[in-house]
Amino acid sequence: MSSLSLVPRVGLARCMDNLLPQPTGFASRPGAAQVIAGSVEQCWSFGGSLVFVRGGHLWRWDGFGEADLGAVPAALAATGFDALTANARRESRLYLGALGVPLFYLDDAGRHPATNSVLDAAGVPYPVPRAGVLTTFRGRVWTADGNRLHHCEFDSAGAWDPLYTVELQTGRPDAIRAALPVGEALVVALGRSIWSITGDSQYNWQRSLLLDGRGVVGPQALTSDGARAFYLSAAGLYQLGESDPVTDTLDELWRVPDPLASLLLDPSGRWLLVLVHGRLLAWDTRQQRCGEIIAPQARGVIAHANRLGWYGRDGVWLLGDEDAPDVQADGRSLPVVSRYEGWDEAPNPLGRAVLARSTLAVMASTTAQVSYAVQIDGVDSPVQTRTIGRSTGLHTWRGDLPDTAPVSQTIEFPVHRAGTQFRHRLAGAGPLDVRGLAPRYQFGPEPKEDV
Repeated sequence: MSSLSLVPRVGLARCMDNLLPQPTGFASRPGAAQVIAGSVEQCWSFGGSLVFVRGGHLWRWDGFGEADLGAVPAALAATGFDALTANARRESRLYLGALGVPLFYLDDAGRHPATNSVLDAAGVPYPVPRAGVLTTFRGRVWTADGNRLHHCEFDSAGAWDPLYTVELQTGRPDAIRAALPVGEALVVALGRSIWSITGDSQYNWQRSLLLDGRGVVGPQALTSDGARAFYLSAAGLYQLGESDPVTDTLDELWRVPDPLASLLLDPSGRWLLVLVHGRLLAWDTRQQRCGEIIAPQARGVIAHANRLGWYGRDGVWLLGDEDAPDVQADGRSLPVVSRYEGWDEAPNPLGRAVLARSTLAVMASTTAQVSYAVQIDGVDSPVQTRTIGRSTGLHTWRGDLPDTAPVSQTIEFPVHRAGTQFRHRLAGAGPLDVRGLAPRYQFGPEPKEDV
């Protein structure tokens, strides 16, 4: 059924607020929990915790409380790394840095500066590379500045040989903006080109130019689930390796490049979240259809503990379970509010038609409200509201719902109005699972219903 489109197309939707495509139609998004309150500039998942920047300081949230890890003067890049320590043990670390911030890392003990055991001829450690971009590939931490990549020794993020450098050059000024492992390669995206690096050590790295003339719009505009990659360029949203964009129905959103755009492909590979110009799109990569999540003042997207979410001026939110409400950090809950609006359709190519009624097919496992209205030749019909589903005693965002087998319902909305252009609208408060919206038009010689 419907998919969000910014260009008028019959059968597609001009509005899919908090609605996600489903194989059988579309449904309201799962409820979300605000796990961190207050304005958050950046956020990363690190083990069972979240590391975030707020008010010029780095913080760590472990599910019980927040710990201040000190000041950070600039926007950071970050990557996880399992470091080899004493007695062949592994230690999970989160490396962070920026071109103006020396590389450092977090572990369970706190915050530590990155060091270098590689010495020059005078016995002085070489400087640890600055990191405009950070990633992990082939057991090494990689940094980038300008068009050069640097990496540490295998399994040793405390050994940085200045010779371990890979340079990417297309013959014109450009800079590395993002890098991620995809399959057996490290994909490196610049502003106007995309490269892959293959091999397994500094002795056999191979550079290949994948795309020349098209790169990414910003540092968060490349994402991967490990097997596939998607990127946002000034020319549109693409899957790596494909010559055509993912869709041509949303071009208006990226006609003006957004350097703050943020992409995230969920670990299952189904949902591609695209935050661009303040709008959070949810692209279903399996069905090639799009919905939208209303996330006011969002700055980025995140995956944590198998949950997708977003962060920004309203804190950090993680999607929970279906049929759950939104829950704020202080415990207050609100139903998920959704809105659908189709593009104008003209059922009678020769003129006017009568809309006798519209039939809505829904599934429900808990109580929700749904409203229907239609705009005919620019004039709105009265709004009709119905209650669907049944109460299940829902109290928590986790959605532990007893006895919630979905209930199929068909709702008829009488209209009995005539016109040439019809635009249908739905609004929901609570879980809404739409299987079909069928308007009953009448025109031509067929018998008419009594009005």
